[in-house]
Amino acid sequence: MKLTIKKLPYQLTVCQLSDIKDLN
Repeated sequence: MKLTIKKLPYQLTVCQLSDIKDLN
């Protein structure tokens, strides 16, 4: 996933949201 984020900066927000949901 980290590789995808680096390739798609706009996807970073989506990944971040997923991370927050995981924490919750």
